[in-house]
Amino acid sequence: MAKYTMGIRGLSQLLAETCPEALKAGKLSDLAGWTVAIDGNLMANQMIRVGARIVNSRGEHINHLQGSMFRLINVMEAGIRPIVVIDGKPPALKARVLETRREARAPDAPKVSSQHMEQLQHLLSLMGVATLNANGEAEAAAARLRSADAVATDDLDALVFGAKTVIRGLSSGEDITIISREQVLQCLGLTQSQFVDLCLLCGGDYLVGIPNVGPKRALELIRAYKSLGEVINRIRSGEVTRQLPEDYPWEVAKELYVNPEVGGVATPRHKPNYLAVQEFLVGRGLDVSRVSGAVRRLEALTIRTKERPPNVSITAPAAAVPVPAAVPVKRKPKKFEPSSGEESDPAKTKPKPETKSGTKPKKSPKPPPKS
Repeated sequence: MAKYTMGIRGLSQLLAETCPEALKAGKLSDLAGWTVAIDGNLMANQMIRVGARIVNSRGEHINHLQGSMFRLINVMEAGIRPIVVIDGKPPALKARVLETRREARAPDAPKVSSQHMEQLQHLLSLMGVATLNANGEAEAAAARLRSADAVATDDLDALVFGAKTVIRGLSSGEDITIISREQVLQCLGLTQSQFVDLCLLCGGDYLVGIPNVGPKRALELIRAYKSLGEVINRIRSGEVTRQLPEDYPWEVAKELYVNPEVGGVATPRHKPNYLAVQEFLVGRGLDVSRVSGAVRRLEALTIRTKERPPNVSITAPAAAVPVPAAVPVKRKPKKFEPSSGEESDPAKTKPKPETKSGTKPKKSPKPPPKS
């Protein structure tokens, strides 16, 4: 059976060795004022599968609730506005990847269920966190959000889907890595289309890698022959001595990255229901004192913004040449009434810094300009 990997195989190491200037070390506080899209399913998976298992008196896992709550509070205390994106239906080509992962998982290994995700979404609603229930893959929808300054994920698929900036290490505390897609492309000397070809050649969620073609060799081939299609032609002609997998639908896989299914149902940021948060979490079996402490932190958050109608804008397919941003048009504010024919997205307004008398507000780094 073909071996699949989560994310793009070997891409992290390739970028660390080839493009260190595109990977900038930073602190969580550096992102103050940013709106960051977070892969909710990945976050739940990390909570369920990593670290000590936390169960309630009924033997039910509650890691996903406790861990996600504290992570999001940490993020918001740093001045970041999160948008948690939840997976929709995966493309058919990914079905075999999911099946392979299920087979490789130990029988007693914890797994994220639909019930876990329903509980997490309920908690997010009570906490007032903006969410987007994506039509397709969460990372694809997160990468195409115009209202997000960056995507927080430990996988690098978001770069392939077209995210302008990716934040890694959001789960590890204060230390983060900020990755610029533009700098990655400049360093590698590739267009966005060629970068997608490189990642397909490495292998990932949709396509198995070609045997004996690692990330460095894949980069050499794309630089030499300019496209994956031409690399495949050279393999078939015998000029490149490699063996193509029997089932290699690379054109279908590329279309999933270039034109993914995006959009979904958005819930804007809103005022938390502190009492309901406490009652829900204590009812699920979380420690009363820990929950009370978390609720006090939630109440003390300084991010206070006026609500605006959410506007989930989906970017055009990633292109080699950046498309200029549209000129904003002033419109009268109106009440948000989502409909089945509209795409919407959590709002983003910059908070006014609170200052003491006689002091100047501390400036935070500006988020990357939106394309």
